[in-house]
Amino acid sequence: ADTSGTVRIQLSAAPGGRGFGRPVAETRELVEVHPAPAARELTVAVLDDGEVPPSPLPAVKTCSALPHVLCAVAAARRGCAEALRVDRGFVLETSAANVFWVNGGELFTPAAYLPLYPGCTRSFVIEAARALGWTVHEGSYAPWDLDAAEGVFLVNAARGLERVSQLEGRPLGWPSSLEALRSAIEAARDQAGLPVASTPGGGD
Repeated sequence: ADTSGTVRIQLSAAPGGRGFGRPVAETRELVEVHPAPAARELTVAVLDDGEVPPSPLPAVKTCSALPHVLCAVAAARRGCAEALRVDRGFVLETSAANVFWVNGGELFTPAAYLPLYPGCTRSFVIEAARALGWTVHEGSYAPWDLDAAEGVFLVNAARGLERVSQLEGRPLGWPSSLEALRSAIEAARDQAGLPVASTPGGGD
């Protein structure tokens, strides 16, 4: 039987009345177990600037995830699997993933100093790409910086690396150079027992 899947553990304070003086030991644990995510056709929309406000603590993973929920809702409203949040003119992330793209044979991703959550898989991809000889740029990029992208992908801990097939309705290619990066990331995730749900790119 297939036993692959994901486990999420969430901690919160137990009931204790109003105020912040409750004993530290009084906590609740919520454990969720889900099947490993299946591969999907990844179409992505780009949201309007400020359509979804950034989190006040973007680099801290908490239960306060309203911006991410609103981003997922906005993607569904546009008929897309995911949507890219934009704030003050700069691309940030999707509802639950960091974004990378290739232009001129080099890799680009929004910088961690922006109001986004810099996931652990993002750091792993940057490290793996540089080890393979890629030049990786982390910076502040406008939505139109992706217009000339030769390939775009999303990454998060549960799904790994996923190729974006369409961005704002525009079909995207998948450079053969990205296959080596994808294969290296998936091999490392498989060795670590992490889910591998990305779709093969296929060179073009």
